[in-house]
Amino acid sequence: SNLTLQELIQEKIIKSSKIVTDDVINMYLLKNNILPADTPKIKNYLKSINQKERHLNYVDSLKKFSDIKIFLQPPSFKNITTQDLYTYNITNANKGIEVIIISDFSCPACQDAENVLNSLYMKYKDEVCFKFIFFSSYIGESSLACEAAARQNKFKEMHDIIFQNSSILNNDSIYFQFAKELELNMAEFNKDINDIKLLKKLINNKELLISKDIFSTPTFIVNNKVLDGLNAIDYLEDVIKNDIHLLTQL
Repeated sequence: SNLTLQELIQEKIIKSSKIVTDDVINMYLLKNNILPADTPKIKNYLKSINQKERHLNYVDSLKKFSDIKIFLQPPSFKNITTQDLYTYNITNANKGIEVIIISDFSCPACQDAENVLNSLYMKYKDEVCFKFIFFSSYIGESSLACEAAARQNKFKEMHDIIFQNSSILNNDSIYFQFAKELELNMAEFNKDINDIKLLKKLINNKELLISKDIFSTPTFIVNNKVLDGLNAIDYLEDVIKNDIHLLTQL
Protein backbone atom coordinates (compact mmCIF):
# COMPACT_ATOMS: atom_id res chain seq x y z
CA SER A 1 0.00 0.00 0.00
CA ASN A 2 3.13 2.23 -0.12
CA LEU A 3 2.62 3.53 3.42
CA THR A 4 5.50 5.20 5.21
CA LEU A 5 6.49 3.83 8.63
CA GLN A 6 4.71 6.69 10.41
CA GLU A 7 1.59 6.21 8.27
CA LEU A 8 1.64 2.50 9.08
CA ILE A 9 1.85 3.24 12.81
CA GLN A 10 -0.99 5.76 12.50
CA GLU A 11 -3.17 3.33 10.57
CA LYS A 12 -2.49 0.05 12.38
CA ILE A 13 -1.97 1.21 15.96
CA ILE A 14 -3.18 4.72 16.79
CA LYS A 15 -6.42 4.71 14.76
CA SER A 16 -7.26 1.17 15.87
CA SER A 17 -6.83 1.80 19.61
CA LYS A 18 -9.87 1.67 21.84
CA ILE A 19 -11.52 4.94 22.82
CA VAL A 20 -10.92 5.93 26.46
CA THR A 21 -14.40 6.67 27.80
CA ASP A 22 -15.33 8.67 30.88
CA ASP A 23 -16.49 5.45 32.56
CA VAL A 24 -13.07 3.87 32.05
CA ILE A 25 -11.33 6.97 33.44
CA ASN A 26 -13.61 7.19 36.48
CA MET A 27 -13.14 3.49 37.25
CA TYR A 28 -9.36 3.90 37.00
CA LEU A 29 -9.34 6.97 39.26
CA LEU A 30 -11.48 5.18 41.85
CA LYS A 31 -9.45 1.97 41.76
CA ASN A 32 -6.15 3.80 42.21
CA ASN A 33 -7.25 6.57 44.60
CA ILE A 34 -6.23 9.31 42.15
CA LEU A 35 -7.70 12.79 42.31
CA PRO A 36 -10.10 13.84 39.51
CA ALA A 37 -7.83 16.84 38.85
CA ASP A 38 -5.40 14.37 37.24
CA THR A 39 -7.99 13.21 34.69
CA PRO A 40 -6.31 14.69 31.54
CA LYS A 41 -3.00 13.05 32.43
CA ILE A 42 -4.68 9.73 33.19
CA LYS A 43 -6.64 9.85 29.93
CA ASN A 44 -3.38 10.22 28.01
CA TYR A 45 -1.87 7.40 30.03
CA LEU A 46 -4.78 5.01 29.41
CA LYS A 47 -4.71 5.94 25.73
CA SER A 48 -1.02 5.06 25.59
CA ILE A 49 -1.73 1.72 27.29
CA ASN A 50 -4.33 0.92 24.63
CA GLN A 51 -1.86 1.86 21.91
CA LYS A 52 0.79 -0.31 23.50
CA GLU A 53 -1.59 -3.29 23.57
CA ARG A 54 -2.49 -2.66 19.92
CA HIS A 55 1.22 -2.34 19.10
CA LEU A 56 2.03 -5.68 20.77
CA ASN A 57 -0.86 -7.43 19.02
CA TYR A 58 0.21 -6.03 15.66
CA VAL A 59 3.84 -7.08 16.16
CA ASP A 60 2.71 -10.55 17.23
CA SER A 61 0.69 -10.84 14.02
CA LEU A 62 3.77 -9.90 11.97
CA LYS A 63 5.88 -12.51 13.77
CA LYS A 64 3.65 -15.21 12.31
CA PHE A 65 5.16 -14.40 8.92
CA SER A 66 8.78 -13.73 9.92
CA ASP A 67 11.39 -14.64 12.51
CA ILE A 68 13.31 -11.36 12.49
CA LYS A 69 15.05 -10.03 15.57
CA ILE A 70 16.19 -6.40 15.69
CA PHE A 71 19.51 -5.52 17.29
CA LEU A 72 20.00 -1.94 16.06
CA GLN A 73 20.14 0.75 18.72
CA PRO A 74 18.42 4.09 18.27
CA PRO A 75 20.82 6.84 17.08
CA SER A 76 20.12 8.80 20.27
CA PHE A 77 18.29 8.40 23.56
CA LYS A 78 15.90 10.61 25.47
CA ASN A 79 17.47 11.72 28.77
CA ILE A 80 15.48 12.19 31.97
CA THR A 81 16.25 12.87 35.62
CA THR A 82 15.80 9.91 37.95
CA GLN A 83 16.71 11.26 41.40
CA ASP A 84 13.04 11.77 42.30
CA LEU A 85 12.02 8.21 41.40
CA TYR A 86 11.33 5.65 44.10
CA THR A 87 13.37 2.50 43.39
CA TYR A 88 14.62 -0.69 45.02
CA ASN A 89 18.10 -2.06 44.47
CA ILE A 90 18.47 -5.43 42.80
CA THR A 91 22.27 -5.18 43.00
CA ASN A 92 24.37 -2.83 45.13
CA ALA A 93 27.40 -1.85 43.05
CA ASN A 94 28.59 1.71 43.59
CA LYS A 95 30.75 2.45 40.56
CA GLY A 96 28.73 5.11 38.77
CA ILE A 97 26.61 2.93 36.47
CA GLU A 98 22.88 2.86 37.25
CA VAL A 99 20.28 0.82 35.39
CA ILE A 100 16.63 1.26 36.35
CA ILE A 101 14.27 -1.51 35.23
CA ILE A 102 10.68 -0.33 34.85
CA SER A 103 8.62 -3.50 34.79
CA ASP A 104 5.29 -5.18 35.46
CA PHE A 105 4.99 -8.68 36.91
CA SER A 106 1.95 -9.40 34.72
CA CYS A 107 3.49 -8.12 31.47
CA PRO A 108 4.49 -10.99 29.09
CA ALA A 109 7.33 -8.93 27.61
CA CYS A 110 8.65 -8.22 31.12
CA GLN A 111 8.47 -11.91 31.98
CA ASP A 112 10.41 -12.74 28.80
CA ALA A 113 13.01 -10.10 29.64
CA GLU A 114 13.55 -11.47 33.15
CA ASN A 115 15.84 -14.31 32.01
CA VAL A 116 18.09 -11.83 30.21
CA LEU A 117 18.05 -9.49 33.19
CA ASN A 118 19.00 -12.25 35.62
CA SER A 119 22.06 -13.03 33.54
CA LEU A 120 22.99 -9.33 33.47
CA TYR A 121 22.59 -9.07 37.26
CA MET A 122 25.11 -11.88 37.70
CA LYS A 123 27.48 -10.62 35.02
CA TYR A 124 27.61 -6.97 36.12
CA LYS A 125 26.69 -7.12 39.83
CA ASP A 126 30.06 -5.60 40.81
CA GLU A 127 29.94 -2.81 38.24
CA VAL A 128 26.28 -1.83 37.81
CA CYS A 129 23.62 -0.88 40.34
CA PHE A 130 20.41 -2.37 38.94
CA LYS A 131 17.24 -0.88 40.37
CA PHE A 132 13.58 -1.84 40.02
CA ILE A 133 10.41 0.21 39.59
CA PHE A 134 6.97 -1.37 39.32
CA PHE A 135 4.73 0.18 36.65
CA SER A 136 1.33 -0.98 35.47
CA SER A 137 -2.10 0.28 34.51
CA TYR A 138 -3.16 -0.27 38.13
CA ILE A 139 -1.45 -0.94 41.45
CA GLY A 140 -1.95 -4.64 42.21
CA GLU A 141 -1.10 -7.14 44.93
CA SER A 142 2.24 -8.01 43.33
CA SER A 143 3.71 -4.56 43.85
CA LEU A 144 2.23 -4.22 47.33
CA ALA A 145 3.60 -7.64 48.33
CA CYS A 146 7.07 -6.51 47.26
CA GLU A 147 6.70 -3.31 49.26
CA ALA A 148 5.59 -5.25 52.32
CA ALA A 149 8.48 -7.70 51.91
CA ALA A 150 10.90 -4.78 51.56
CA ARG A 151 9.99 -3.67 55.09
CA GLN A 152 11.47 -6.99 56.20
CA ASN A 153 14.50 -6.57 53.90
CA LYS A 154 13.31 -9.15 51.38
CA PHE A 155 12.29 -7.09 48.35
CA LYS A 156 14.53 -8.97 45.91
CA GLU A 157 13.39 -12.34 47.22
CA MET A 158 9.70 -11.43 46.79
CA HIS A 159 10.43 -9.85 43.38
CA ASP A 160 12.07 -13.12 42.24
CA ILE A 161 9.43 -15.49 43.55
CA ILE A 162 6.62 -13.45 41.93
CA PHE A 163 8.33 -13.49 38.52
CA GLN A 164 9.03 -17.22 38.90
CA ASN A 165 5.32 -17.86 39.52
CA SER A 166 3.77 -15.33 37.15
CA SER A 167 1.27 -17.87 35.81
CA ILE A 168 -0.55 -18.22 39.17
CA LEU A 169 -0.88 -14.59 40.27
CA ASN A 170 -4.66 -14.47 39.79
CA ASN A 171 -5.20 -15.60 43.38
CA ASP A 172 -4.50 -12.88 45.96
CA SER A 173 -3.83 -15.46 48.68
CA ILE A 174 -0.77 -16.66 46.75
CA TYR A 175 1.21 -13.68 48.07
CA PHE A 176 0.74 -14.88 51.63
CA GLN A 177 2.02 -18.28 50.54
CA PHE A 178 5.08 -16.55 49.06
CA ALA A 179 5.56 -14.63 52.32
CA LYS A 180 5.49 -17.87 54.31
CA GLU A 181 8.04 -19.43 51.95
CA LEU A 182 10.30 -16.43 52.53
CA GLU A 183 9.81 -16.81 56.29
CA LEU A 184 8.42 -13.32 56.72
CA ASN A 185 6.65 -12.20 59.88
CA MET A 186 3.08 -12.84 58.69
CA ALA A 187 1.38 -10.36 61.03
CA GLU A 188 3.68 -7.60 59.84
CA PHE A 189 3.29 -8.65 56.21
CA ASN A 190 -0.50 -8.59 56.45
CA LYS A 191 -0.42 -5.14 58.02
CA ASP A 192 2.03 -3.72 55.52
CA ILE A 193 0.42 -5.11 52.37
CA ASN A 194 -2.71 -3.14 53.35
CA ASP A 195 -0.84 0.03 54.32
CA ILE A 196 -2.30 3.00 52.42
CA LYS A 197 1.08 4.76 52.66
CA LEU A 198 2.67 2.14 50.44
CA LEU A 199 -0.15 2.43 47.92
CA LYS A 200 0.27 6.20 47.78
CA LYS A 201 4.04 5.87 47.25
CA LEU A 202 3.45 3.57 44.31
CA ILE A 203 0.79 5.84 42.82
CA ASN A 204 3.10 8.84 43.17
CA ASN A 205 5.88 6.91 41.45
CA LYS A 206 3.56 6.00 38.60
CA GLU A 207 2.53 9.61 38.14
CA LEU A 208 6.18 10.69 38.13
CA LEU A 209 6.92 8.18 35.37
CA ILE A 210 3.95 9.41 33.35
CA SER A 211 5.18 13.00 33.75
CA LYS A 212 8.51 11.85 32.26
CA ASP A 213 6.68 10.30 29.28
CA ILE A 214 7.26 6.73 30.43
CA PHE A 215 4.23 4.64 29.49
CA SER A 216 5.38 1.13 28.58
CA THR A 217 7.08 -1.90 30.10
CA PRO A 218 9.72 -3.06 30.09
CA THR A 219 11.60 0.22 29.89
CA PHE A 220 15.22 0.65 30.98
CA ILE A 221 17.01 3.80 32.08
CA VAL A 222 20.80 3.56 31.84
CA ASN A 223 22.43 6.58 33.51
CA ASN A 224 19.41 8.74 32.62
CA LYS A 225 19.15 7.42 29.03
CA VAL A 226 15.72 5.92 28.27
CA LEU A 227 15.67 2.61 26.42
CA ASP A 228 12.13 1.68 25.46
CA GLY A 229 10.32 -0.06 22.66
CA LEU A 230 9.84 -3.75 21.98
CA ASN A 231 13.51 -4.51 21.30
CA ALA A 232 15.11 -2.46 24.09
CA ILE A 233 16.17 -5.63 25.93
CA ASP A 234 18.20 -6.65 22.85
CA TYR A 235 20.59 -3.72 23.09
CA LEU A 236 20.50 -3.08 26.85
CA GLU A 237 23.79 -4.88 27.46
CA ASP A 238 25.55 -2.98 24.67
CA VAL A 239 24.53 0.33 26.25
CA ILE A 240 25.73 -0.90 29.65
CA LYS A 241 29.08 -2.01 28.23
CA ASN A 242 29.51 1.29 26.45
CA ASP A 243 28.87 3.25 29.66
CA ILE A 244 31.31 1.03 31.58
CA HIS A 245 33.93 1.66 28.89
CA LEU A 246 33.34 5.42 29.03
CA LEU A 247 33.65 5.37 32.81
CA THR A 248 37.00 3.58 32.67
CA GLN A 249 38.32 6.27 30.31
CA LEU A 250 37.76 9.04 32.85
